[in-house]
Amino acid sequence: MPCLWAAQVPTKDGSQLVGAGAIAGAHTDKGLRRCVRALLPAAVLPPSTGQLAFQVVGELGGGAGSASSYGASRLLLHRRTGDLVASRWIEYNKGVVLSRSDEREIINHRRLGHPHVLGFREVYLADARPDPNPDAADPGTGADSHLVIVTEHASGGTLGDAVAASGRLGEAEARRLFRQLVDGLAHCHSRGVVHRALSVDTLLLTGSAHKPVLKIAGFGMSKSAIEESMPKTRVPTAAVYTPPELLAAGYGGRDPYDGPASDAWSAGVCLFYMLAGQLPFVKDAGALTRRDLACIAGARYTLPPGVHLSDDCRNLLARLLVADPKQRLRVSDMQRHP
Repeated sequence: MPCLWAAQVPTKDGSQLVGAGAIAGAHTDKGLRRCVRALLPAAVLPPSTGQLAFQVVGELGGGAGSASSYGASRLLLHRRTGDLVASRWIEYNKGVVLSRSDEREIINHRRLGHPHVLGFREVYLADARPDPNPDAADPGTGADSHLVIVTEHASGGTLGDAVAASGRLGEAEARRLFRQLVDGLAHCHSRGVVHRALSVDTLLLTGSAHKPVLKIAGFGMSKSAIEESMPKTRVPTAAVYTPPELLAAGYGGRDPYDGPASDAWSAGVCLFYMLAGQLPFVKDAGALTRRDLACIAGARYTLPPGVHLSDDCRNLLARLLVADPKQRLRVSDMQRHP
């Protein structure tokens, strides 16, 4: 694999070069973590072949469809293959430390590879100019450089937008997309990655508008059971996607909790939204009342008028949106559910 970025990594014997191939193909996750941490701060060596491989062709919104919710997001064209990819541009200044969220996005996302997980492509360093001249004497690295995270481009936008546009999904279509979500989530958990921020805004759609394919994205809040301890902190996501055990008044963010069970709750909320066209438990997710919080804590929800579901579908919701995490379905149970 060509070197997509190069940095000087201090060693006991002096400096050595590390390229993007090290990020894409590190033999161990600890080695990958070392590469990422060594990238910032570091003396960047021009030119960036990653930057020369891509051309910026447009701006994307700041949501998960453009690789993450933070940083400038751009649509790139691979000059050789003609493929369109999404990218997130993180400002890089000498002395800046890569944030924990960005590090997790790279390390944990890169560990995954599944048809229903947004594809991780590569990482490289680039200057701020959208289309640099490869023949320029000064390639422009320095204070205006960016760390660029490149992912598959999901052209269909978020699941939330798709449901909002249609009002709600029929049970057959919701079942099809939810099965894809469960399969992708099962892959994440099998690789030791807990997402922790599943929502209809971190689930993306691509492919045919009539039969889209679902992709899990937004791994900035993910947690690795291989590389890190069990999840302890509550992530900053909408309360309705947060399971009751993490909203409890006594939870102080110091005790480990069941990450896969937390993902199962969030998946249940996404399923409810697909079927009902609205979130469970709350009337306004942006202005929670004590009654709303009590409904979440007790897993009390009602379907809106006019929404009629099969017994199997009602049973699935009831076994996902349950207050006791020990009683929630695991992904293997979801896959076997009718």
